[in-house]
Amino acid sequence: SLMMFTKLLMNMGITDVALAGFDGYSQDRSNYFDSSKEYAEAKNQAEYLNLYTSMFLSNSADRIAVEFITDTKYKILNKC
Repeated sequence: SLMMFTKLLMNMGITDVALAGFDGYSQDRSNYFDSSKEYAEAKNQAEYLNLYTSMFLSNSADRIAVEFITDTKYKILNKC
């Protein structure tokens, strides 16, 4: 998952990363290239999964700068 990958990068000391292909979860279309890999709850909880991942990335922003070079549903929010 994106969160596990991000944690690995942070543990390796990586402070900046540009990512492609992490488009987030959708209720309307398949979430995987191979639709047989899809699990039913991904579509049912798409909005929650996108928000949870966005919050994780936002909370990790002080340790790693993430840039998406392809379209994504994830939003990295600025801390105030």
